[in-house]
Amino acid sequence: MSKLKWLCLLLISLLVVAAIAWAFRPTVYTAKASLLLARCQPSILPSSTEKYDPVEFEMFCDTQAQLIKTRWVIIAALRDPSLKGRACVRREDDRHNAIQWLTNAIHVDRPNKSTGVIEVSVTQTDREDAAAMVNAVVGAYWNEVVYSDRKRLENRLAELHNIHTEKENEVRTKREQLKRELEQIGLADDQTTALRIQSAAFIYFDARRRWQQIEAEKFAVDGKYQETKDTLDKLSASQIPGVDVVMFLNSNPVYLDLKNRLMNFELNKLHAIVASPGTKQPPDQDAARAEREALKERAEQMEREARDMIAESKRIALETELQHLNSQREILTAKYATFEKQVEKKRIEAEEVGKSSIGAQMMKAEVEDLERVVRTVADEQQRLTLELRAPPRVTIPGNTAPDRCADVPESPD
Repeated sequence: MSKLKWLCLLLISLLVVAAIAWAFRPTVYTAKASLLLARCQPSILPSSTEKYDPVEFEMFCDTQAQLIKTRWVIIAALRDPSLKGRACVRREDDRHNAIQWLTNAIHVDRPNKSTGVIEVSVTQTDREDAAAMVNAVVGAYWNEVVYSDRKRLENRLAELHNIHTEKENEVRTKREQLKRELEQIGLADDQTTALRIQSAAFIYFDARRRWQQIEAEKFAVDGKYQETKDTLDKLSASQIPGVDVVMFLNSNPVYLDLKNRLMNFELNKLHAIVASPGTKQPPDQDAARAEREALKERAEQMEREARDMIAESKRIALETELQHLNSQREILTAKYATFEKQVEKKRIEAEEVGKSSIGAQMMKAEVEDLERVVRTVADEQQRLTLELRAPPRVTIPGNTAPDRCADVPESPD
């Protein structure tokens, strides 16, 4: 009986201790933000490219989920003014562990694989810390990933606007010059002379137009050649974007296994901290630490090798493209020189028929060429404007901007 009584007392004591621990447990809050991924790229006007591809959609969702926790997104989030000055970040900065801390704190999940919803969440004891962390990470992902292409289109549209304004002014000036030239010439009295002038002008304009086409092709190829050469000269493994490395290694089972094993180490370490709340650092045996460091070094080595392989692949592609462009340059240079001589010959012949009329006709042809350029630029502006008005493929339901997207329930978890 004494033994049974002792066991009952021990059980009661354990229940009392558990009740006290439950009563004084720390209150935690979970901040959560949802991202909605469209099944295909939205557009303002109907397009044949808007076709749902399940495989492409699944890859797009997985890639976006990984990009949220990439290093450059986490670094950008830590620069967010609403998060940078908080005590939790200053504490981790003092430990030189802010990047790893925020990476581990952020959880990215797809609750339903059949939908395009991605949830980003953080659980903290401070309600405002949790909301600030989610808002900062989602905002950094929005700026660094979602709107990177949009910024490029905006810059291109601004460039086209400047070109359009410049060419419109040039057309206006040429029209005024043409008007004065025609007023000085007047109308021809001899119909035969007028026909001869018209015929000579037509031959000259046709030769000149073909020469200008070759000149435009040559200018475009020269620009592309120089651009490719500059890209090749500046190419280095350090310039390979992190997203390219992620995509390259995403299908490598060895790399994914290394990442999973490293994550297991971190989870075990976190479990040790929870199991031993009285110690600042969890126990870490030498063998486990050495294995973790070896796995980390191997993962970093694979990332470096992946960057080198991507850089070498790009180098080979650029060198091949450079050779192809150089051949085109040589061909266009020879054609340009040949047509230049023909145009000069036709110009002299046309001037002999009627110098004044030819000058006016030449000016008219220049005006028409400039007007075609203006229309082409205007069409491209309109296309880019419509493309920029289309919503992004990634959106935050119920929000127009990612600055205040976290939802923190009033009742703690």
